[in-house]
Amino acid sequence: MKNKSIVIFVLAILIVFSYSTKVAALDHVVISQVLYNPNGSDTDREAVELFNPTNNSINITGWTLRTESKDIDATIPNAVIKPNSYFLISDSGWETHKNLDWPSSDYEESISLSNTNAGVALIDLNNQTVDAVGWGDSANIKPGLFEGNPAVVVSDGQSLIRTKINGSFIDTNNNSNDFYAGSPELHNSNYSTSSSNKLEVEFNVVEPDLKILNMTLTDDLNETNESITPSPGGNRMLSIKVETNLNSSVTLFFNNQSYAAHILSSNNSSYLFSADIPVPYYLSPGIHSIHVEAEKGNKTDEDNITFNYESLISLFVDSTNINLGDVKAGSEEILFGDKDVNSSSNPTVKNIGNVKLNINVKKGDSTNFNFSNVYFSFGNSMPNISISNSHTFNIGLSPSESESFNIKLDVPSTNTLGSCSFSVVLEGVENE
Repeated sequence: MKNKSIVIFVLAILIVFSYSTKVAALDHVVISQVLYNPNGSDTDREAVELFNPTNNSINITGWTLRTESKDIDATIPNAVIKPNSYFLISDSGWETHKNLDWPSSDYEESISLSNTNAGVALIDLNNQTVDAVGWGDSANIKPGLFEGNPAVVVSDGQSLIRTKINGSFIDTNNNSNDFYAGSPELHNSNYSTSSSNKLEVEFNVVEPDLKILNMTLTDDLNETNESITPSPGGNRMLSIKVETNLNSSVTLFFNNQSYAAHILSSNNSSYLFSADIPVPYYLSPGIHSIHVEAEKGNKTDEDNITFNYESLISLFVDSTNINLGDVKAGSEEILFGDKDVNSSSNPTVKNIGNVKLNINVKKGDSTNFNFSNVYFSFGNSMPNISISNSHTFNIGLSPSESESFNIKLDVPSTNTLGSCSFSVVLEGVENE
């Protein structure tokens, strides 16, 4: 099955006032990912990923996992998490039944994670909750197995993944803010250990043919795997290294563009070339190929290097704070959006991912105003849909496409006078 990476940018359109959150450095072990609903059978394929965000090693010997089914569902044996490193706990049988691209776990024990209305908590030796994450309906989850509001319930094959800002995990003590559903990206304790592998190539030159000896692909996050996550609204930069046996000209062809490689180093037997290739966010997900050609006189060689470009759901809204000024009781006020992302007074949504999107509009907070008197639409239609909790607009927004977001207020003549406000949350949903 093709990996799918989902990044959801949630922006709130807020009348009168705005809200911001400052991310503080974490000082404790956090649950960074929970795989509770893998594709197919869940047996032997569930996992809980921990992360130590501090600069000190943390001894987790004897710590336990508490779940919906058991107060002690797993007990961690002798274990220390190094600074800025992971620790992966899995169900028994993980090594035999896990996906081939998933890492080995650091500790296996029989665990049971329910797919709906459940949670998991990390408990230290003093029986204190270090961290917890729940998913589903809080009314049906045991106390202590979630923080704030539980996170979303994931689809088959997805993980709950802790959000990062500027490369660091966040923990606002509200699971619905801190986690999103995405393709599993599991790490074990070996992940943070950097290593350098040198490839020695021995060969006998029997005739002066030009040969491409080796090719490597590295993305701008210094990851060398072949699965690339798009950058919302921007480019991901791929660094391609090409090693040849002769000093030649090396050209790379990708996405109807050509890129000339420059030489980095050489020795008696090989020449190393490099080229940087930008990959736009709107490139369709799936397997893509970079064609490499080496040429010297009448000697040529060619090859391809491939990578998997993951799916990206990402939505941008240009208006986050709008003040309508004075609105008379008993009147109707319509705020029309446009397709210009630079005009913040007229709301615009833009698809900055690489899959077609529908848009889910969620009710937010309101003050001195009944949310049922607010109507919404996209494009050229008049706002005519009122939302009790949430509503998905099937607009089929293509990658890089923008659309106007329209809002209408029916202000009752009996409405409370004075300052009023409301907010809505917009989420991108893949148009399947």
